[in-house]
Amino acid sequence: MNVFSQIIIGFIAVIHIYIFWLEMFAWTTRGRKVFKTIPTDMFEKTKVMAANQGLYNGFLAVGLLWSLFITDLTWSKNVAIFFLSCVLVAGIYGTITVSKRIFFVQSVPAILGLLSLINFSNDIEKKDIISNKKQVVINEFKKTDNFKKTRSYTDKIIIKHYKLDKPAVLENLSNMVWQNTIKDRNEIFEFNSLFDNVKNGGYCCCYKTNYTVTFYKNNQELQTYNVDNISFKNKILFFDKSYQTSYEIPFKKWDEFLSKI
Repeated sequence: MNVFSQIIIGFIAVIHIYIFWLEMFAWTTRGRKVFKTIPTDMFEKTKVMAANQGLYNGFLAVGLLWSLFITDLTWSKNVAIFFLSCVLVAGIYGTITVSKRIFFVQSVPAILGLLSLINFSNDIEKKDIISNKKQVVINEFKKTDNFKKTRSYTDKIIIKHYKLDKPAVLENLSNMVWQNTIKDRNEIFEFNSLFDNVKNGGYCCCYKTNYTVTFYKNNQELQTYNVDNISFKNKILFFDKSYQTSYEIPFKKWDEFLSKI
């Protein structure tokens, strides 16, 4: 809730605390000076009725003050709107039945408070949109940089090679030809060097899988990438299972690396 809304709501709450005191405890004394249009002999007769009315104004004051102490912005706004609306309706009714002066004392401040909260809601929505856009950018960054982070964090890599019997088959993980586990730091470093200056190519679909490369840390699987070295002549494609990220490296580099491990 913005500062202006808080000031308006606090001001209205103070007004209703005053009305609460006036109608409940000072109806026959101070009330005579405030409500000059009411015959003086009526104050004593209407003392109980005025106290009852004052109690309701006290509830309005408490409700408005409560909205200022609610930490959840949405609930704070909704509670404030409810009690400001009650004040507005009471002010309009009082204007029609008692005095036009009530409109300026109750209704106008309530209208200002409601307008400020509407503007505040719009600001919150704009901030949420901006925040969501930033989060999308952050998520996209995570997707983009995830492969690099995984490689830098791993302490074990398992490479599996699969045979694809039919040209139309994209993968057959049950037909493994061989498997190799890399734990040596130098070999892991050499593997990572294959991707120096290699950028994420983004979405790709739908390529063959004749290798899988799984990264581990403390024997816990981090992530598995599929490898296609069939679809291209001079390069191979690394891609994640969801096809959201892809990395191309020269076929020769990949072949040389496999021959060393």
